[in-house]
Amino acid sequence: MDNKKYYDQAFIYPSHQEWKEIVDSFPAIKELAFEGRIKVKDNSYDNEIDKFIANGDILAWINRLNDKFSKLRFSYVLAKYYKLKGIPDARWIEHLEDGTKKYFPDFKNKGDYYNNFLFNYSCESFYYHYVSGLDILMHLINIYYNLGVEEKSPRFNEHVGKKLELKNSKLFNILKDFRTANGEIYKDRNDLAHNFAFYVIDFRSQKVRQNESDVIHLGLDKYTTSDEVMNNIEQNIKLLSSLFIAVGKELE
Repeated sequence: MDNKKYYDQAFIYPSHQEWKEIVDSFPAIKELAFEGRIKVKDNSYDNEIDKFIANGDILAWINRLNDKFSKLRFSYVLAKYYKLKGIPDARWIEHLEDGTKKYFPDFKNKGDYYNNFLFNYSCESFYYHYVSGLDILMHLINIYYNLGVEEKSPRFNEHVGKKLELKNSKLFNILKDFRTANGEIYKDRNDLAHNFAFYVIDFRSQKVRQNESDVIHLGLDKYTTSDEVMNNIEQNIKLLSSLFIAVGKELE
């Protein structure tokens, strides 16, 4: 099969039926939605005009959040679709007799590489929208409780968290516990944006300090398989779904 045929077979979207089967097989992804229209916390705003504006802003942020969730679901479905097509990376490295290495020894043709690329691309989109959705949630909380943190303030989330602790310690702890349980998502997203991606084979040498001496480690290749990435993504979705159920109860 020539390259073009492999390309054409890989670069396709799931059908409506395939989409439905993926979503139905993982109900947590369908739970990611902020339903209904909430209003600002009673007595948060003394000025009726400011309260009116804030209620309009809350609706806008809810729409923004649900738009983010729709993109998150889209990214998940694509990642799952390309994963189900098959990515033979469980054995991602082979040590040859001549002392060299072969990466992805079970990849049969260009189609496997294309499919792996599309999976990784979809996963990267997922991580971006996931963390972005959490940022939008903090904007919603800021307005709901009239915390007064400027929208474009540096370290916005941190400032909102500090003020929220005084207004609703229960919600503050819910968010804190989520961050503790799900801290790797921030590291992974930061690495995808700025550092070495977890889905790239990292064969760099490492220098570490041991017993007051510098020790160089060679050949310690690192790689996160598609199975591991998919498992992490689905665990992150479950945590996010639980978070928004808990947050929704606090903002009723």
